[in-house]
Amino acid sequence: MPLDLKRLALDVKNEEEALELYFLSCAAIDVDHFMERSYLNALGDELKIPQDVREGIEQDIQKQKLSLPG
Repeated sequence: MPLDLKRLALDVKNEEEALELYFLSCAAIDVDHFMERSYLNALGDELKIPQDVREGIEQDIQKQKLSLPG
């Protein structure tokens, strides 16, 4: 059963929770894969996160992943 992003977004109480959910989603998945990219785009839309904020979050996560010891 696919995740219902509309229902998920309804449970988000404020902007801080929305950003946290988006951050955790970015950290947990491989954004280079088409399906994951589609999920993040839909999640960002449902949470009403501006595109520049989304890109900043994704860049921060990429930097963190690159700094982890291999």
